[in-house]
Amino acid sequence: MELPLSRTTEDPPMDSSFIGRLAGPLEPGDYVEVLGRVKLLPHSFYVNLQHGCNIWPHPSISLHVNPRFKTGAGVGVALNSWFHHKKRWGREELVRSTAFRPGREFTLRIVQLDDGFQLRVDDKDLTVFKYRSELKEEDIVDTVVVQGDVFIHDVTVGKS
Repeated sequence: MELPLSRTTEDPPMDSSFIGRLAGPLEPGDYVEVLGRVKLLPHSFYVNLQHGCNIWPHPSISLHVNPRFKTGAGVGVALNSWFHHKKRWGREELVRSTAFRPGREFTLRIVQLDDGFQLRVDDKDLTVFKYRSELKEEDIVDTVVVQGDVFIHDVTVGKS
């Protein structure tokens, strides 16, 4: 069952940012899928599963997925959570991976589990990110944000 958050058209736009509110909160078994292409000479981009559409004040971010391409920052995929009630980031996890490559198309699928999120890139398991704390109401995922050095073809939400 698809939830209504799709921008698919016959000729999809090549946007570099996307903010979409879900019809309801993300629940275990639901997935968010981002189809895109990494820009040439990228620094980074991110996908946030968060509570609320705002960028500032900082919303609660249950999952921050941040592919990085510059060697100084650590090449790979950084994962984290922003705790609204603590007003700080949690401990960053870095997955050493070249799943995202400059100039290449990708499909990122994030599935909400009972205890975290499963990440798959191009139908290959990347990692599982465990929840950082017991979910509070302000931690409920109802918004998807994508920004950075990426062209976005489509963002969809559905049931696994």
